[in-house]
Amino acid sequence: MRMVKIQKVHFQYYLTFIAVLTFGCQADNKSVDVFSYQIDNSTEKIETLKKHLSKESGLIDAEYHIWFQDNGTGGISGPSDYNIKLALKIEPDSLDSWIEHLEPSSKKISTDLWDELKLNGNLWETASEPELYHSSSFAEVKLLFREENIVLGIYSTMPVDLEYIDE
Repeated sequence: MRMVKIQKVHFQYYLTFIAVLTFGCQADNKSVDVFSYQIDNSTEKIETLKKHLSKESGLIDAEYHIWFQDNGTGGISGPSDYNIKLALKIEPDSLDSWIEHLEPSSKKISTDLWDELKLNGNLWETASEPELYHSSSFAEVKLLFREENIVLGIYSTMPVDLEYIDE
């Protein structure tokens, strides 16, 4: 009689485990791979960006490519991976807030890293000398064009591979 009771308890734990595993694997997957030029509505374009960007001070306009892999919805969850490339128009008085936690660098890099955004040359024209900023791990990199109020940025789970321009 006692053996039957123990087997019944184990069976109930087993069913609970299977239910948690089954429903846990069906959680909302937040993975996304989207370019802003694929979104026709400007309000929706900015709202999509805000889902993946915690800072928005002084944001006027943006173009971007968001690649976000949600690794938290599988049988064994893990940290998510992401690579987000941005071109941002910012209010002049908010520019420094976008770089305040980053290290400045005197090195020069090409804007080729942002070519995939297909920026309209008239709206995103830059003539001033960019300022380079990065996190200590190089997982966040930003080029700041002060005169144009433009920030080109990359956020990634992996260090950004920068190709420096010889001066």
